[in-house]
Amino acid sequence: MSGTNYTPERLSNGDTLRELLARGRYALFKSPDKWTDSQRQRIDLMFSIYPDIKEAYWLSQHLRAIFSNSKSTADTARLNLARWYNRVAQSGFKAFRAKLHGVNDTKFFIFRLCKLYA
Repeated sequence: MSGTNYTPERLSNGDTLRELLARGRYALFKSPDKWTDSQRQRIDLMFSIYPDIKEAYWLSQHLRAIFSNSKSTADTARLNLARWYNRVAQSGFKAFRAKLHGVNDTKFFIFRLCKLYA
């Protein structure tokens, strides 16, 4: 140890990387129309640095939209869910589906979603 203090690099909004992730985390649980201006700035910066977080966020928003659309029929919802599933499969996030409900079997995961929200 040389005895010098570590000073983390500051981003354009004044946050360090650690602060950006910690503070931006709460905005990731909201829909984009509910973000404040500072949250929007923080999320835009986070998405530019971490594109995987951006992709995972939009996948979760698409899933939310499928289940919040009360005007769609069950067949339409199943079709939209299958399309969402294909997007998740194409994204390359292997553990993304398993982490949602602790399910490792993807066919059972889709079955469970359909039964819970149908």
